[in-house]
Amino acid sequence: MSVMWENHVHHVVTGVTQAPHRRRTLMLELAHAGGPVPRADLMTFSPAVAREYQNKTSKTLSRDMGVLRRLSLLRSVNGRWIANTELMRAFLLNAVVPDS
Repeated sequence: MSVMWENHVHHVVTGVTQAPHRRRTLMLELAHAGGPVPRADLMTFSPAVAREYQNKTSKTLSRDMGVLRRLSLLRSVNGRWIANTELMRAFLLNAVVPDS
């Protein structure tokens, strides 16, 4: 399912500037975080994300989170944040299974 998630993120978060690249990195890394991440740790929870947010402010993170939430890629669970990989289950449930 991780390949499906990666493809979905790249399809939904378009653009070639720093902002879309940073947002894609955040979502791909968050999918592998192993659980919900507190907002205070979102800019530093992985080396790749820390590099993307180096020299950025919390305002940048807030903007990115807003965009990702509007795209339904990011969701909150008990005040912590996770990648909304549940979207992939909908694709799997709607997949046509060939007759045996």
